[in-house]
Order: sequence, then C-alpha cells, then structure tokens
Amino acid sequence: LMRALSLGLIRGSMDQVDGTVDVTWVLPRVLDKSQMEALAQRFGDWAKKVEKAHDYANEHTAELFS
Repeated sequence: LMRALSLGLIRGSMDQVDGTVDVTWVLPRVLDKSQMEALAQRFGDWAKKVEKAHDYANEHTAELFS
C-alpha cells in the first residue's frame, strides 16, 4: 500500500489508530480475467499474512497492556 501510494497508483489515507485504509482513487487499468484472478489471489495471501502478523503481535505483546 505504501509503495502504491508513493508511486501515485492509488490515492487515499491510512489511519494507523483504527487500522484502516481509505482508498479514494485508483489508476485506471484494464485487466483480463486471468490477471484479475491472480490479483485476487495475491490480495487473499496478503490478508492472511496481515492476520498472522496481527495475531502474533497480540500474542507477544499482551503482557504490555495488562
């Protein structure tokens, strides 16, 4: 996301407190069906990695917030 924002491929904002991203604009591009499927797979893989990182952080920092 940071790279896409810096390259001007997308526009929007990130809220680190709430852990959200608001994408307001995407550089137009035409993708065929196989490219869309590959992109969907990459987003799915990325979401799983983010969830794992979130779970790991919660597991290993819980004592800091008790």
